[in-house]
Amino acid sequence: ASRGNIETGKLRSNIEDQLNRLMTQLSDLEEMKDEMDSEEEYLTAKQETLDQMKEFQLSLEKMKAGDMSLVDEIGAMQLKIQATISNAVQSQSNVSKMFENKGASYLRGRLNVIESDVKTGKISNAAFKSECIDILNRLEKEDKLTDREKQLYQEAKSVEGYQVVTDADVIAK
Repeated sequence: ASRGNIETGKLRSNIEDQLNRLMTQLSDLEEMKDEMDSEEEYLTAKQETLDQMKEFQLSLEKMKAGDMSLVDEIGAMQLKIQATISNAVQSQSNVSKMFENKGASYLRGRLNVIESDVKTGKISNAAFKSECIDILNRLEKEDKLTDREKQLYQEAKSVEGYQVVTDADVIAK
């Protein structure tokens, strides 16, 4: 129920402040008329103030007619933020699903790419081993590993004489 009440109060206060500022400006111009350098300077300043009052009046009419509402603008911004967050979460989940649901042929193709990348120095040996283990874990869930893939898997899991134990190894024993 309080949604917009604070913003409406602030808007009302700002409107009153703006109106008071313009009225004071007009009053000050009348008082300072004799101290100004020329009649032209006075008339120009007065006309600018009157123009500002006209613009202010038009803004008030738009607000009154419902053409402009702070609450509506804030609500629209909140909806945009919510939509953006929702789309980001949905996109992230779609990317995960796409990667998880890739077939064995895609995973084998990716494995070939990273093998080539490590040979040409595009990726480090550590990055190759990490991605290789990930790909082969996924591939093992979808299809039977070839002898070459099993050997690559064992090599990737070994780190300088130590054997890395994965969940698959623990489950298999």
